[in-house]
Amino acid sequence: MGLKQLRNFIFWTLVLLYFVLAPVICFQALGFVFDPRTISFVKTGIISIDSEPKEASVYLNGALYAEKTPTAISRLRAGRYEVRVEAPNYQTWVQPLEVRAEEVTRAEHILLPPVAIKPSALFSIPVQTIVPSHDERFLFLISQDAKATAVYAFDMKKDRLMFLADHPRSPDNPIASVSLNISPDDRRLLVLFHGKTSDEHIVATISDRAIPISLSKLIKMPIANVRFHPRSSKEMLYLQNGVLNQLDLEEGILKEGILKGLKSFEVIEDKIYYFTDDAHLFSANLDGKEAIDLLPDRGLRRLLFGQNPRNTYRMFLTPKGNAFWLSEKGTLLTNRLPYFADEDVSGATLSTISEKLFYWKAGELWLLDLSDLEEKRQNFFERGPSKTLLWKSNQPIVSVRVMREDNHAIVVTEKKIVLVETEPRLSGNQFIIGNHSLGRKITFYFNDDLGELYWTDLQDEIPTLYHAKLFRPSLFPFSFSFRKSYQSPEEVFL
Repeated sequence: MGLKQLRNFIFWTLVLLYFVLAPVICFQALGFVFDPRTISFVKTGIISIDSEPKEASVYLNGALYAEKTPTAISRLRAGRYEVRVEAPNYQTWVQPLEVRAEEVTRAEHILLPPVAIKPSALFSIPVQTIVPSHDERFLFLISQDAKATAVYAFDMKKDRLMFLADHPRSPDNPIASVSLNISPDDRRLLVLFHGKTSDEHIVATISDRAIPISLSKLIKMPIANVRFHPRSSKEMLYLQNGVLNQLDLEEGILKEGILKGLKSFEVIEDKIYYFTDDAHLFSANLDGKEAIDLLPDRGLRRLLFGQNPRNTYRMFLTPKGNAFWLSEKGTLLTNRLPYFADEDVSGATLSTISEKLFYWKAGELWLLDLSDLEEKRQNFFERGPSKTLLWKSNQPIVSVRVMREDNHAIVVTEKKIVLVETEPRLSGNQFIIGNHSLGRKITFYFNDDLGELYWTDLQDEIPTLYHAKLFRPSLFPFSFSFRKSYQSPEEVFL
């Protein structure tokens, strides 16, 4: 072969390779891969993965991927893949993920709890329950011993315990429950000691040297349904013989008759929501003016709230005006069709960042999602939420705390403390944080900023406040916003 022929051969070979490889390179650059089964180019998708802790290993269908978290696995054919994320000394995350062409499948909020959690006791005082402040700096602790029922404030930033108020034990009037209501600025705490024969309302300022204020000395007649004014921690709203009054704690000034004929009320944001004796539901301004009948339909009103006039309800209200009511009998209602959301509900918690309500009954954790509904509909009662079963256990759920932008929840059952994924697309994963025999009287709290879990074990001879580190604070990639919603106070039965 001569030099000229060799040059021609090389030239046409390169031309051929160009026309063969150029389309392949272009298709791959556009996210296509060659499928030998169909002898064609097919579109691909991506899986994006992030975790805590970082630098966790990723396995795709059992094969180790080259990069660690956070990472994105690209050029995947449409289909189902098993993804496993693991790190030394942490529990393993496994989830089947569906990949669609030209879409990104996201698993970016993966939490891997430690395999071994080492709890430590904080106090020797017998703690029955834990209630966080709005800004989550303080934990309010209810303690009961042979002498008294007391309330303390634990400053988590300064690691300091402060006494706030107590009620001496009396054989004639034993304390059955304690209700806590926190002022909007977290400066004061309203404590209701509910006794067998009488109640006592005490307002405590969150400070070492503050002297508790007894409302019974300021208001002589029995009162009920007491709330802080949403704009001032020195003012209270309370119900007395069906009349809503306002009291200035510092000046002792009483403003009577803001509203009349009330059965119960809630203060949420800058509105008063209240029931009348005939099951009417109204909203009004804080001064009692511009009252609006939220449910004028007599038949629907009787159907929802008129069946048992003695029922009391805890109200939840979202920023877009979606409402939920949980009765003391366990009936969950909403102002969207079909109105009756569920029955035999043990507890519920409202999302702080979205139009979602999480609730639990027996061993099931459910989600009611109103995120897709239009904002501020003209009719207060309209189309209902989507309902999803997130997690199921053969043990009754005692309490739940939703965290991490609604992507996870810590669930306490009668025998376990479990971290559960609550995103419907990824729900099903669970991590056992601890095993116990706590019974039904258990409260706990997870601090997102500190990455610490606090809980009490009432089976102990002296119930003690424990805490354990679950996640390192410096690794938190998410942002948290806690909306102040002034709903029914926390009540603890002793």
